[in-house]
Amino acid sequence: MLQDVREMQKDSNPAPPQEKEDPPGFDDLNMGAYNLSEDDAKRITKEFDQLRFEVRRKGLLDGETPFFAQKILECLMIIGLAVILQIKGYYIPSALCMGLAWQQLGWMIHEYCHHQHFKNRFWNDIVSYFVGNLLQGFSSGGWKEQHNRHHAATNVVGRDGDLDLLPFWATVASDLKLLEGNWMVFQMIPYQHIYWSFALPFLRISWLIQSILFVSKMDSHFFEIHRKRARIEQVTLSIHWALVLLQLYFLPTFQVRVTYFLVSQLFGGFLLAHVVTYNHYSTDKFASKFQF
Repeated sequence: MLQDVREMQKDSNPAPPQEKEDPPGFDDLNMGAYNLSEDDAKRITKEFDQLRFEVRRKGLLDGETPFFAQKILECLMIIGLAVILQIKGYYIPSALCMGLAWQQLGWMIHEYCHHQHFKNRFWNDIVSYFVGNLLQGFSSGGWKEQHNRHHAATNVVGRDGDLDLLPFWATVASDLKLLEGNWMVFQMIPYQHIYWSFALPFLRISWLIQSILFVSKMDSHFFEIHRKRARIEQVTLSIHWALVLLQLYFLPTFQVRVTYFLVSQLFGGFLLAHVVTYNHYSTDKFASKFQF
């Protein structure tokens, strides 16, 4: 009798199910590897230093004022064309031109925040407030805050903020483990390659919001340089939005204003985002802890 009870208990308590293991290579998907020996790493570093010194000696990294002046003038001319088209009643072409100008200005703030033009960093910053805050609506200081972190640890998982797109997108397989237990997101992620393209235009909207939030808090920022530059950033960003609202004011109806705003902003965002996609997310990522 006792033996029968034991047999029944054995059958009613089956062994716990084994955890499903990831398929081989799962963690390596879209991931690069640091597979250099110490000697190879030293050799490559030495050769790169030699190349860097040679490039600088030949002046290949020196900013050319005519080039930068031409690019800024081109952006201003596109904005001027947008205004002319608006006056003549061609509202959609005008909005598309404005979006194109904002995309081109995105590269200009990138170059000036990297101090590519002038040897004097102060003048690079001054121009960045013009092409960035005033014309583009992007905070120069906010751009540096985010973009410098990206360059300090480019495509390093957990350190490069540009890779952190959860919960809407998983850029590496390890992101999926962070989403375990979130049933709704797991139902959505398999289709990220589809809705990614539809979300590209909203990159500009995201950066505009981030710029406003960053500039509004610059007075109490941890870094002194941002506290000192708070006023000029706040003024130039305010002028940008005043000009945007003024332009919308001269449109005939509320519906046209909303349409113009969305077309110009989203088109500019799409032009920016598709370049960012190819440059950032199509390349290998790297683990935050590695050994040579």
